[in-house]
Amino acid sequence: MQSHEVPDIAEALGRTVLAAATLAGGFSHETCLLTLADGQVVARLGGPDPAVEAAVMAAASRHVPVPEVLLVLRAGDGTRPAMVLEHVPGTPLEHVLAGGYGAAEYGALGAEVGRVVADIGAVTFDRPGFFADERLTVRPELPWSRQLAEMAETCMNALSDLVTRPAGHPVADQAAQRIRDWVAEGVPGD
Repeated sequence: MQSHEVPDIAEALGRTVLAAATLAGGFSHETCLLTLADGQVVARLGGPDPAVEAAVMAAASRHVPVPEVLLVLRAGDGTRPAMVLEHVPGTPLEHVLAGGYGAAEYGALGAEVGRVVADIGAVTFDRPGFFADERLTVRPELPWSRQLAEMAETCMNALSDLVTRPAGHPVADQAAQRIRDWVAEGVPGD
């Protein structure tokens, strides 16, 4: 989190931020735990439009548990867009899976994860595409066959950015290292 972003979020919340710590994950956004005098919140920084993401979370809340969106900030002069969420304490799934539980516990966990994924998959819209605004209007798109070349170029540019970017983001760094290793080893079958 950039130092000048903390006061902007604190002012918008009307609260003092005592500390900020980067959280693991957040491949497409920087995600930080902010400690306030009266508790903690999570800030997600970056991305194209946090208002759309907040609207998706509100819609999803009818089907699955999601943290409450407390604040959405548009990008400002030199600041990234941000969304501030309630902090939900818990144990990261990777720790649960490494915890040595029995088959019954892991079976129950798998069933619950499956139920949540099925509930998410049950949500439908009037047509495929990307959201244009916080009303979740699906913007018109060209047929997929006419989007493929641009999408491939976007993915290749993102891959290049990922591999060549400076270190500092745990998930992206791990993915970039795997790609570097794969390239160094050569394409299988060559």
